[in-house]
Amino acid sequence: ANEFRGINIKGPDRGSTASTQGYNCIVSANTVKTVGIAGSNGIGIGADRGDILISANIVEDAGYKGILCPHGSAAITDFRIITGNAVRCGSTATSGIEVVPSSAGINAISSNTVRGALAGIRVRSVTEAGKNFTITGNSVDTGAPGSDAAIYLSGATYNLERFVVEGNVLAGAY
Repeated sequence: ANEFRGINIKGPDRGSTASTQGYNCIVSANTVKTVGIAGSNGIGIGADRGDILISANIVEDAGYKGILCPHGSAAITDFRIITGNAVRCGSTATSGIEVVPSSAGINAISSNTVRGALAGIRVRSVTEAGKNFTITGNSVDTGAPGSDAAIYLSGATYNLERFVVEGNVLAGAY
C-alpha cells in the first residue's frame, strides 16, 4: 500500500540520496487534515531527517500516525524537537507522535496535546541505543479501548538511555 503524507521532509530512508534532501528544517503553524485511510497509510507530518523543529501545528485525522520522525538505518546525531502541536487521531491510528531517537543528539517532545491514537506518544529504538530524550508537559488522552499506552517506550533490540519523562497529563490507556 502507498504511504500518504500531509507534509513530508525527505531523508535518506525515503529513497535515493541523489536527489534533494531535507536538513535543518522548521515545520511550524500548519494545519493538516484527513490524510490517508484509517489505520493504514496516512501520516500527517513525516520527517525522515534530523535537525528538525516541528512546532505549533494542528494534525487532524491522520489515518496511521499524526507526526512521525523515523530514521531507520541513517546515523543521526543532531536534534529532533516536537513542541506545541495539537494532534487528534482516530482510534485506529497507531500513534499520535512517534520518534526513533538519535543516539547522540537532542530529542524532545514537549507541550503537545495528543488525542485518540492507540499510543499517544511512542518512542522506539531500532538501529542504535536511544539517548538524551525528554518527554515533558504533554497532555495525552488515547481514549480508545485496547489502546497501548499514553506514552509508550520501546527498546526493541537496543537500550533506551538518559530518558526524562515528567510533568505529563495522561488519560485513556486501558
